[in-house]
Amino acid sequence: MPLSLVRSTGALVLLLSLSGLAQGCSDDDSDTATDDTASSVKIADRALVSTEVSGHDLVEGTTIRVSTEDDSLTVIADCNTMSAAYTYEDGKLAWSAEPATTMMACDPALMEQDQWLSELFTEGVEVSGSGSDVVMTQGDVSITLTDA
Repeated sequence: MPLSLVRSTGALVLLLSLSGLAQGCSDDDSDTATDDTASSVKIADRALVSTEVSGHDLVEGTTIRVSTEDDSLTVIADCNTMSAAYTYEDGKLAWSAEPATTMMACDPALMEQDQWLSELFTEGVEVSGSGSDVVMTQGDVSITLTDA
C-alpha cells in the first residue's frame, strides 16, 4: 500500500474518531449533574463569588464562593470548604449527596454560616440571571453572584 494512501486513511480514521468524541461530549438529557438546558444560566464549570446577599445576614467581611467542576459543586464562605455531586434541573441547583467538608475549627459565627449554606444547597436554590450575573434564591434568601 502506498505511503500516501496509508497517511490519508490514517487521517480519515483520526477525523472520524474525533467526530465521534465530539458527538459523545454533546449535552445529553441523562447527565443531570451538568444539565443546563432547562435554564438559560450556565452553571457547569464556573467559579462565582457573591456580590450581595439579602434575606440572611452574612458574617461581616465574608463572601460566598460557589464553583462547579466536573460533577462537583463546591461552596465556601470563609471557613470550611463543602463539596458534593450536584443536580441542575429545571433551573434548580442542589447537592445530590451529603457534602464532604473540611473540619476547620472556625469562629462559631462562621460555623453557623457554614451550616446555613449546607442546608441551603442541600434543599436547593433556584437559579436565574444572565451573562456573568447569577442569582440564587430560596424563599426570602437571594444571593447575587458574579464570575470570580
